[in-house]
Amino acid sequence: MAEPFLWVVEVFKVLVQVIIGIVLLYRWSRTERHFLTDLPFIFAISIFISAGGESMDAVSDFGFNILADLFIFKIRATFIVLSLSLWVTATIFIWFVERRNLGIGLALAYVILFMLGVWLAPTEALVRLVVMPFLFILFISFIATFLAAYAMKRLPDVHGLLLASGVIVAMFGQILKFLSPIGPLLLVSELIDLLGLVVIASGFFIKPGYAKT
Repeated sequence: MAEPFLWVVEVFKVLVQVIIGIVLLYRWSRTERHFLTDLPFIFAISIFISAGGESMDAVSDFGFNILADLFIFKIRATFIVLSLSLWVTATIFIWFVERRNLGIGLALAYVILFMLGVWLAPTEALVRLVVMPFLFILFISFIATFLAAYAMKRLPDVHGLLLASGVIVAMFGQILKFLSPIGPLLLVSELIDLLGLVVIASGFFIKPGYAKT
């Protein structure tokens, strides 16, 4: 088994993701009008997919080392592709409300290029290298979108400042994980990532000051 505390943190992270996802889906289902494009629904589905990928990390770090196989590692990366693609789609649709076809085209281009990059990469190191730019495209667009929404007092159902802040925290965790995929810094990156997740989730439960009550 890898560092026991790392495995415990990974399992705890999966549990937190599942709980947040269930609560968000419940709250979404209880609203008077709900759509599949609603941000809480998208985040809930995205977080369930992410939990599936994190479960693979936990199984591997428990001692089974399943991610040593390149094919399995690419399946793990595919969870990242699917999870991020939902958020990219949501972010694009915020900007392209009146140009849906263009938004769909951009989202499809992101997904296809991301997926091709992952599955055509011949080594684990190159898979990681492919993931990072796509990850940061999402991070930067997400941060810019929700900081702008908060500044312009838009999207009153979510707290844009908290969402953007959580992504900034998670971004540092991902940078650390990329720089040190093994060793003690990996544990630190997982803890930072968990903190970012909680901050992001809080943005769906805490309304901004300009929201109508």
